[in-house]
Amino acid sequence: MISKAFYIDKAFWLILIIPILMGVTYIFIEFLLWAVCRLAAYLSYHILKYFFVKSQKLNPEKPLKPLLLIIQTISLIIPPIIVFIKELLA
Repeated sequence: MISKAFYIDKAFWLILIIPILMGVTYIFIEFLLWAVCRLAAYLSYHILKYFFVKSQKLNPEKPLKPLLLIIQTISLIIPPIIVFIKELLA
């Protein structure tokens, strides 16, 4: 016959483990959100870079390096802002 202490012990471990699993799941979801934001920024930077380089070949008098640096800076700034807004709304 299983004693009452066995059930108390199992309940204690469940009470201990469930918040840990919830925290791990939350961290994983935050990581996925961050990864999606970074991927979107990376892809948008390279797509814009492709079109700007293509337009540079058509019109070589206009310098594009400062514009590409601005786009890269914006692509690095936007994902943390998205995550911050999400945290404020949660």
